[in-house]
Amino acid sequence: ATAGALAGPVGLALGSLTGALLGGLMGGAIGQQIGTTTGEYVDQHLLNNHECLACGHTFSLEA
Repeated sequence: ATAGALAGPVGLALGSLTGALLGGLMGGAIGQQIGTTTGEYVDQHLLNNHECLACGHTFSLEA
């Protein structure tokens, strides 16, 4: 918005809109990366990912 203010009211409006769009895209990309990393950690360390072939018991190797 500040950079757009140099071009007047129209520039201020376009600068604000562009800033909001870029902020949303960056926030979404960062949130997706954090969610992926957290999900992979939960899958590998907290959930029962292994199953005994003899009895069917599920377990985690971290326990």
